[in-house]
Amino acid sequence: MDAFITKILGEAGPLGIVACLLVGLACAYPFIRKNLREASDDTAIRTAADALRKELGELLDKEQARVATLTGALEEASTQVRALRGENGSLQADIASLRREVRSMLRMCMSMRAAMQRAVDTGDCAPLRLWLDLNPIEADEARPAA
Repeated sequence: MDAFITKILGEAGPLGIVACLLVGLACAYPFIRKNLREASDDTAIRTAADALRKELGELLDKEQARVATLTGALEEASTQVRALRGENGSLQADIASLRREVRSMLRMCMSMRAAMQRAVDTGDCAPLRLWLDLNPIEADEARPAA
């Protein structure tokens, strides 16, 4: 091989080899540069992807914490709503009971008024005496203050 190179290049063999290597390197430079750029682009993409993955992971953790907090608040509100509905039901029952009591008191008052009106019209004081007997005068101390 050395004989062949010496025959082609003569005595300047090593210089020719260096020149051929430099020309080959110059021809291969765009290809090498392209591969290095792609490698650096791949590294940059990986770095950016890792940073995005980390940031998205942190955001996901924050959102999961917020969802957990809101879920707890929703459960507490739901419990309070159930309690208020139960209380509302008992209050509605109390209101219905009071309405029945007021209606019965109103009927009693209307019947008393009718009886008083008859007593006044007929001059009969028996209903008034009956009422006075059923409702004796209370002592001032036993009577509640208005």
